[in-house]
Amino acid sequence: MTARAAEKGQYALTDTQAHEEADSTYSNIDGNHDHLLTAQDTELGCNLNASWKESIMAWRVEVAAWLFSCACTVALVLVLSQYNDKPSPKWHYGLTLNTLTALLVTIARVALSVPIVECISQLKWLWYTSVQTRPMMDFQRFDKASRGLFGSLSFLAHPQCL
Repeated sequence: MTARAAEKGQYALTDTQAHEEADSTYSNIDGNHDHLLTAQDTELGCNLNASWKESIMAWRVEVAAWLFSCACTVALVLVLSQYNDKPSPKWHYGLTLNTLTALLVTIARVALSVPIVECISQLKWLWYTSVQTRPMMDFQRFDKASRGLFGSLSFLAHPQCL
């Protein structure tokens, strides 16, 4: 307990007391702990009764990136179907059909990586905040899965993480 806390008459709780207080504060009437909030969650303004719209708004960047990736893929299909079995078009600035295809594919791939990486990170967070203890090797698997194809395949090979 700090001197400042002692002056205010506040007392420090042990970890056990803090968990018991949190359990009694955030459990529902039946004593069920389905959605146990931490002090950090309440400070950040998390709400147990968040609506579906609020959940989507929390993921708005990821949803926008996914939609942008889909739009690039649709644009790619439209452009390629437009020039199917036709001679290569003559565009300004040395732009070719191959250049446009590579550009759209790259943009779609990068945009799609945003929600994938965020979902893997969210899964990692949920995995480690669960009640049972988890091995640190799982943390490394989640980390590698968010970094590339080999890590993702390795992650899928260990179904206990899913």
